Formats: sequence, C-alpha cells, structure tokens
Amino acid sequence: MRRIGKAPRSKRDVRKDLGVRVPLPPQRNKSQSDLNVAGTFKFLKEIYYVPQMNLQTKTIAVVGLSDKIDRPSFKVAKYFLDLGYRIIPINPNIENWLGIKAYADIKSIPKEIEIDIVDIFRKSEEVLEIVKEVIEINRKPIIWMQEEIINEEAKKLAEKNGMEVTTGLCLMKEHQKK
Repeated sequence: MRRIGKAPRSKRDVRKDLGVRVPLPPQRNKSQSDLNVAGTFKFLKEIYYVPQMNLQTKTIAVVGLSDKIDRPSFKVAKYFLDLGYRIIPINPNIENWLGIKAYADIKSIPKEIEIDIVDIFRKSEEVLEIVKEVIEINRKPIIWMQEEIINEEAKKLAEKNGMEVTTGLCLMKEHQKK
C-alpha cells in the first residue's frame, strides 16, 4: 500500500508500527511477498513472523494441556475457550478438561475434527515426535511452540511438509496484541 506524497512504507516501518522487534528475514522475490491481501504479515518460513489467526481459525489442539489452573497451558486454553474457540485437550494423563474429552495424542483425534492450530506445551525435545504424529495423520495445522520451546529440527520438518510454524512465542499474548 502506498501513501500519496510520501515514500512507500518499508517492511521495517510496518513491523515497527506493529511493535514487532525482530530482524528482517532475507529479501525474497515478489512472488513470495510477506504481505497478504489484508496487508498484514503472513508467516512464511522464518521465525520472524507470527501466523495470523483469521476468521477460519476455530479449533486449537493444546498438547500438554494441564487440568491445574495455575499452569500456563490451562490459562491459554481457557482464554481461547472463553473467546469461542474449540479446544481439543491432548494429555494422556487426564480424561477431560473442563468437561471436554481429552485425547492421549494427536493421532487419537477423530479425522472429522478439523485442527487449525497445534499449540505445544511440551519440552523442546518432545516436539519432533509431535510434529511427526501430525505429518503421519496427514494434517496441515499451524504448529505453535510456546515460550521457551524451540526445536529447529521439528520446525524444519513441519515447514518441509507445508505447515506454518512459530516458536518461542505465547499464542495468547500474540492474540492479545491484535
């Protein structure tokens, strides 16, 4: 988008306006534009971008969701549940979460349930197996590794299989910035 009478806004300016404080990724050709139709940043292949939660995002599978109210996974899932999102608890140690059936793993979720985001609250070394499960059942959700969870091998594997990935950021905090 160009402003009349002024120089075009750079990606750095747009990022600054959004409060994003990360370095710009390497330059790409125009066919791999960083801006989607609405002019918001679209997560492509770098950790630098955050996938946009659009109107189609309805279901979030929370891997490692705890039934203890003081845990971050509980708070994040409850936040999105209160906003009307469908939460799918993934935890082999609980039968349900706030009355919602919990599943032992991603593979246990019935195929008719669409998953838009897989929000991971597990140790970094466990993420690769979770991503492999998602690939095995042929789903393509956004893979979201929460704060302090970074697994480059899992990130590369997910991207190679056509999934958007973000690492080390809290889904709830990013949603609250909107």
